[in-house]
Amino acid sequence: MLARIRNLKHSLVGKAIVLFLVLVAIPALLAGLIGKKYFLEIVLENASETYDYSLKNLQSQLAHELLETKMNAYYVYLDLDLKQAITRYIDDPIESINAQRFVESKLENYRISSHFSNVNAIKVFGFNGIKMSFGDRAFTDAISDEWVLNHPLYDYALAHPDEFVWSGVYQGSTEDNIPGSLSLFRVIKDRSYRGGIGMLYVNLDSKLFSTVVASYNNRTDGHVFVLDSELSPLVGGEVPTELLSAISEHIDLKRTNFSTQFQQGSQRVYVKVLSDYNWITVGVLDLDAVTDRSYHLFGYFTWGFVIFLFTASFFWLSAVAKLLAPIRALRKATRRVRYGDFAVQATPYGRDELGELTKDFNFMVSKIGQLIESQIAQKEREKDAEYRALQAQINPHFLYNTLNSIRWMAIIQKADNIKMVIESLARLLRNSTNKMDSVISVAEEISILKDYVEIELVAYNSKFSVTYHIDDSTLGCQCLKFLLQPLVENAIFHGVLPSERAGEIMVEVKRVDESIWLRVVDNGVGFDSKDETPHGRQNHFNSIGLDTLRERLDAHYSIQSSMTIDSVINQHTSVTVVLPAREVIC
Repeated sequence: MLARIRNLKHSLVGKAIVLFLVLVAIPALLAGLIGKKYFLEIVLENASETYDYSLKNLQSQLAHELLETKMNAYYVYLDLDLKQAITRYIDDPIESINAQRFVESKLENYRISSHFSNVNAIKVFGFNGIKMSFGDRAFTDAISDEWVLNHPLYDYALAHPDEFVWSGVYQGSTEDNIPGSLSLFRVIKDRSYRGGIGMLYVNLDSKLFSTVVASYNNRTDGHVFVLDSELSPLVGGEVPTELLSAISEHIDLKRTNFSTQFQQGSQRVYVKVLSDYNWITVGVLDLDAVTDRSYHLFGYFTWGFVIFLFTASFFWLSAVAKLLAPIRALRKATRRVRYGDFAVQATPYGRDELGELTKDFNFMVSKIGQLIESQIAQKEREKDAEYRALQAQINPHFLYNTLNSIRWMAIIQKADNIKMVIESLARLLRNSTNKMDSVISVAEEISILKDYVEIELVAYNSKFSVTYHIDDSTLGCQCLKFLLQPLVENAIFHGVLPSERAGEIMVEVKRVDESIWLRVVDNGVGFDSKDETPHGRQNHFNSIGLDTLRERLDAHYSIQSSMTIDSVINQHTSVTVVLPAREVIC
């Protein structure tokens, strides 16, 4: 499993997966996490702005309805017949009664209009003792004069004769009031508006305002309250004590059109004051509800994102696998070429760049295979030609020298060893002409070399000696034919014969690890091994000497063989050939 993961890590598919993670998945995940934070902030900010805007609309609607109600009260407050009925109540009761009738007629007409649809009852209390009631008797009887005269706002209105004074919504059900109603007080002034002559009381049905506020309280994430200047609830129900305490700390009724907002726990509170009426609209936005709703929406978004990511990953990997299929086929074909199969052909996929690359690969492999076959055949021909050329060079040259030696032996010595020389020569000629193999065993190579040495010893009257140090474990190993003979011949003619002292030549064959070392050492005249053209090299080496041997070694063993020369003038010359240890196949 770990190996497969490791292989995947270094494959193109693994890199494509990493690229997908780095460029798509991880940025998308980070963007989602960051987006979640900013998304919630934006949602809360938008919810706050929307709620604030809604409260402004509510305030405008309340202000409009209050203005309508205020104007209705003005109709009564400014009525001259009403003023006359109050002022004439003592001086001229008959005229006062007539004026009251005119007022009652007017108010009945007002009640028919839509502007007075929310008016339950109207009461007038003259400071001279007159009392008047207008409206439905069910409402006028339900409101006692004592309740109105003893109301705290009655005294407040007397202290502020130029203001309309509004009360909170009364939720009780006693005989002294009408449940769910509002009370309005205003001092009635004389015709010159210099002094007060009575008190106007208007009882209003709060349903008009409650309906307006209720439309804003249908939301699950907030609630709206309407308070008076004493922070008593007018519309919207009872206000929690903690909220009233917080509002009292933040509100400033002395400032015109005052508005503020503050945080209280998980709620954001908006406070706005209707300056002309001292009504206070309070909006409470539940941030947890907004967040929960946002999380709900964000959950859908998250699942959608996860599904999109998995779908995109599937299609990404499918596309990458399809795209990499030609590359994988090329990789398999390349591996087969790597192990020497030049007959392999990859299947082209399409007509795109990879298809063209596959076709070019097939053409290249085919050409390389043909070229290698041609090179192998050429090498075989060259090796065969070199071997035949070597034989053609060695045989006439050696035959000439041998015959010359026999001739002199016959003239000078008349020795019986002529038979031995001729026999050795016969064996050499037989090995040169009959057996055409370029590779023989070390034992065979040593046998050929000894025949050659015996002839040369006779020819030069044993002016030199040859010793052999042959490792028996190497006798069955492969060796190039005529590998040692040129080295010994070179040692004889260019080493020991030109020297004035007795010549000694040593032939050594040994095994070193997985290699065979063949060494020929002489104590002849030597040469400077660092010189590019050592003494005698141009006469012998360039023909059948070391250069030819190097070429044969390179042709047969390539880099698996080597040849080194070490020589010191007037001391010695050593030539070492290293071959791979290969057993002869019979």
